[in-house]
Amino acid sequence: ASDIAEVQFYCHTSNHNRVIHFSVNNDWVKTAILTGGLLGNSVTYWNSGTTKLPGHTAYLPDATDATYPNEWSVGTPTFPGDFPFYHGATAIYYWSIKGNGGNNWNCDDDVAGQFDTLHQIWIKLEE
Repeated sequence: ASDIAEVQFYCHTSNHNRVIHFSVNNDWVKTAILTGGLLGNSVTYWNSGTTKLPGHTAYLPDATDATYPNEWSVGTPTFPGDFPFYHGATAIYYWSIKGNGGNNWNCDDDVAGQFDTLHQIWIKLEE
């Protein structure tokens, strides 16, 4: 992970007009993107220290108040698919790629695959 400068996240959905577009450069995210593991995930990796990129209009990642794995995790969640960051209070917003066994494709919402989504993750290498 030491050769990764930052990881960029992007998604949009036909469900609404909000767009998730941000980058993060913390060591946990850089390692998780390579290993696929979510152990050690923390809310602070997502709701602070991120850089919003052009077009970002979503609630996430700043609204993140929960992460997987947690006490509700089923099986072994993997990164970046199984809800690595989300807001789970009164209004629920997820980032999910095939989460929960492949049924949830969420982009700043909670509609369980009812709409089209486009998710992209980019890795920028150190120079």
